[in-house]
Amino acid sequence: MLIFKGNNPDEKISLLKNKSTAQLMTSTKTTPKPELSVPPTLDTSLTFLVQRISGSMGVEFSIDRSPKTCRTPRRNKDIENSLKHFDEISSWANKVIQYFRNLFAVPSGHGLATSAVNSLDVFVPVLPFFERISNEPRGDSKGLMVSLGKIRESGVLHVGDLHLFLQEHKRSLNSKISSFDDLYPTENYLINRVSARVVSTLINAREISSNVRSGIDYIEHMLFEQLLTAIGKELKPLDFRNYIEYHYRILFKDEFSPRPFCYPIRRADHDPEGLLSIEAIPNDGGLAQPIYTQVRYSSSGSPMKIPISAGTNITFGGERYVHGCILHSFSGDSGAKFQLTARARQFSVFLVLIGRIPSKDTFDPSHAFLVKNKDDIKIPLDFQTIPTPKQFKDAIESLSPEQQRFAKAYRGMQLSSTLFGIVVLQLKPQLEKLMKVPNDALTKEIQLSESLFDLFLNYQIPSDLLSFGGPNNSNRDQKMKSVSDNTNKIVQMIQEEKRIELEKKLEE
Repeated sequence: MLIFKGNNPDEKISLLKNKSTAQLMTSTKTTPKPELSVPPTLDTSLTFLVQRISGSMGVEFSIDRSPKTCRTPRRNKDIENSLKHFDEISSWANKVIQYFRNLFAVPSGHGLATSAVNSLDVFVPVLPFFERISNEPRGDSKGLMVSLGKIRESGVLHVGDLHLFLQEHKRSLNSKISSFDDLYPTENYLINRVSARVVSTLINAREISSNVRSGIDYIEHMLFEQLLTAIGKELKPLDFRNYIEYHYRILFKDEFSPRPFCYPIRRADHDPEGLLSIEAIPNDGGLAQPIYTQVRYSSSGSPMKIPISAGTNITFGGERYVHGCILHSFSGDSGAKFQLTARARQFSVFLVLIGRIPSKDTFDPSHAFLVKNKDDIKIPLDFQTIPTPKQFKDAIESLSPEQQRFAKAYRGMQLSSTLFGIVVLQLKPQLEKLMKVPNDALTKEIQLSESLFDLFLNYQIPSDLLSFGGPNNSNRDQKMKSVSDNTNKIVQMIQEEKRIELEKKLEE
């Protein structure tokens, strides 16, 4: 067993060494074990432990509470590093113990008590409570002084008791090691006192590592139970979301407070034709609720255009809402999935377009769907975040100038298309304009409206065959009668074509 500095094994200090043999008797010419076996080198790092040793040969450890990442006695960088070190020690100890266990199993008929190689009688000096009342230590430290940093006064345990625990650990470990002298008297046999000492000591080291983690977890659990008693329940992401909404109501005035993203689709002085909302679906199976957003409303603005082909744009206007939403996570979990919901009432129809806003006067749609006659459409939304300016700057710092320019150009493209937009187009007003009938003329003409939408959607009938073709100064009834007659003629023609086609199929 060696210890060396850095990664240079040549500068080593020998801690323990031994040479042992065992004879195996066999009645066959083949060897029961390989003639030559070179086990892999087993090593572990002691850097973390050595860095904790002070100039007075004491061990110093404290938790830096100043960083924002320090949240609890368990959830902080210092404890995470220490637990990582103890896990590495425990893993290394397991490998070494298993190596010696395999060696002990090679010889047979020796009559030695290999089951005595354990740490049952060795005291484990790890407890989750140590606090100081005075500066006077108890017991004889003799190089076992451990500095715990600044600790507030308490009546739980005196820090000097730690020295008593360490002394008892030292005494019990020495007693266990000494007991192997009588159990394994032969020094050069494969099962000997040196190997037993190594295995027993490493088993104890493994138990210490396990108890350190258990003790820290126990303190964390104790604080959790205290907080649970104070609050009365275990908080879930949904509870945190409710708390944020409550905080919004206190912080903002009514005119500035976030509002649920839920809007009726309606024309002026008409009943709603449907509903549009962005909802959060709790992961615990609760009811979907609209998300809360900061809203700025504008009743009018400059027209925007929708490109539907290389040479065709549609210009639109109307009411506009600009939303801003802060999504919170609790322990890394948002606690919900999000969806866009569009619902239509009976005999109602509207078009929903989803896309991005690349410029102030352009809407770039990527998806569109028609909602009509009690449709209830739900579209999952997958929100993705891009790095903050600081994160982006730190990430490209070590890149080459060419890679930095490419990363900046690509980020510019990302930022130009991150504004999510939804456009709702009510189709009945557009249909009235297309049919050249007065405004609101089709509101109560349910059958005619349904027939017109059916002809346009399913049969792609040109609008010239259905719209009013008379003079513009004609009255409302004349225009509606003309559109109705044109529609009935086309419907009858389609029905006749269907009848003829059906008869042909029956004759076949």
